[in-house]
Amino acid sequence: MQTEKQSGLLEEPYDFEKCTIGIGIQLLPDDGSGDRQVLIGVRNHSDPPLLKLLRQSELGDLPPAIVELLIALTSDLPNRKEAWKKKRELEEAAREKQKMGKTKASRKATTTNQQQAATIVKPNGIPNSENLIMQ
Repeated sequence: MQTEKQSGLLEEPYDFEKCTIGIGIQLLPDDGSGDRQVLIGVRNHSDPPLLKLLRQSELGDLPPAIVELLIALTSDLPNRKEAWKKKRELEEAAREKQKMGKTKASRKATTTNQQQAATIVKPNGIPNSENLIMQ
């Protein structure tokens, strides 16, 4: 099922000036060379992107707006790390709670089954005929 946005992109003409063009730049982690690898891509419509892998030094200067955003991201990384840690802790606590709930339900079912079995069988192992009524 397509969203309105995807549908609109598909209806755009295959004319560079009249269709949406997506441009992506990914700065990959430092591989120890001191010159990060950069993956750049361009795409139109929902077609596969054209990609190129190069070094940051080959890319040249980034536009000021992108530099500004990268500076803002760099200063916000500690906050983002803390938010990520809290989210991870909450998810882990939710998993533990769910796990405890399943264990508790399993124990309760076992206890109930044992109690039912005790009412059906006498201590000597002989079925108690008065308690053999189907429930």
